[in-house]
Amino acid sequence: MVKDLLSVLLICHKRPHLLLSQLKIIDNLEEKVDVYIHLDNPNDKKILEEFNQIFKDNDLIEKYVITSRNQSLNFAVPNAITWFFDFVDEGIILEDDVIPTHFFFQYCHHFLQKYRDEKNIVSINSYPQKRSLGKFGEAYLSKYFAVWGWATWKDRWYEFIDESLEKKWKKNQKEVLNDLYGRYAFIKKSYWRYLINKTFANTLSGWCYKFFAFMWLNNYLTINSEIPLIRNLGTKDLSTNTSRVSDAVMKRNEEVSNYDLDNKSSYQEALENYHVSQYEHSTHVEESQYFEINLIGMVKRIMFRFKNPSLMFNKSNPRPNQERVHEL
Repeated sequence: MVKDLLSVLLICHKRPHLLLSQLKIIDNLEEKVDVYIHLDNPNDKKILEEFNQIFKDNDLIEKYVITSRNQSLNFAVPNAITWFFDFVDEGIILEDDVIPTHFFFQYCHHFLQKYRDEKNIVSINSYPQKRSLGKFGEAYLSKYFAVWGWATWKDRWYEFIDESLEKKWKKNQKEVLNDLYGRYAFIKKSYWRYLINKTFANTLSGWCYKFFAFMWLNNYLTINSEIPLIRNLGTKDLSTNTSRVSDAVMKRNEEVSNYDLDNKSSYQEALENYHVSQYEHSTHVEESQYFEINLIGMVKRIMFRFKNPSLMFNKSNPRPNQERVHEL
């Protein structure tokens, strides 16, 4: 059982029912949890009223903030995390469409403690980025970041948001991608160059691609679970990025039920014996599968943008430093 305090950030936008689901799960934990909520203004009075009622009625919430205007995905999530780390040194991060299992919290907390002083490990991820699953009790070191249910430390995050990151990437991207994929993997390198450069230009929805650049520039790694520890419900109509892979996500959601991850038992013994596979670039099974799935998604996304030219993204960063933090 986790004995220390858990700090959890919940990032919301327009789905109060999903926030309620997350809070219900957290309320059933045996661990002490401080919940921080960052609400990207939904620009809808009715939805905002629903959120305010949740904030008023729930005593789990340590602090919450509501942005004065909608920020868009590229800015809302990084700004939320930066705000979170104004108050804590390490923590768990959940967007509102990610429904965690009970074990997810113990897993994140365990590895946050275990790798706290290993600065080359920059995040703890709970959703495997490969088609073939492993088994419970296994994790692996990876060069790929997974944003669906994860945890990190304040010092790693502050290094990531350093303003020099874009300049370093533009200067070194060719060398970095050659080191990762070799000189002749033109399609793979073009694919990653497109995603990362478009994200830096704020013309692509997907702030996390900047985190890939951060990792690869510094030879950093993540811890990834061999099995999914969360369910992603942000598919179909309310999805920003997962509509292109909804069927695969829904199938993976069903696979979570194959593991007994939602009871209140302590997994401390299992966590102490968790096997973390070392990263080996030359034999990494994740690479081709991740590339294949996301290349298809990228093509579909480009086609969608051509058909909907008005859905481009605000290029200015509305950092919400003027909002009042609410303490409960």
